[in-house]
Amino acid sequence: MASFPNHHEHHYWRRRVTAAESLPTQETNMWGRVVYKEAVRCYKEYVCDACGATRGGGSCFCDPAYGDHCAIRLEFLAAQARR
Repeated sequence: MASFPNHHEHHYWRRRVTAAESLPTQETNMWGRVVYKEAVRCYKEYVCDACGATRGGGSCFCDPAYGDHCAIRLEFLAAQARR
């Protein structure tokens, strides 16, 4: 009878921004007119604090006012400024 190891991987995932950009966008207001605005897009991944493994995290899209207070985006921008 084969014996299976009783080993389970435990990861401690933390989100990290890998790239960020500002994009022009257009929306339709309540009167049906096109309004041009700026938006922020961040590309994220998850990093395990225990072993360094990574996995995809997708991207997010938000208003610049929200992006200016997003902790993981600010961490990325600070790291870019130090380079």
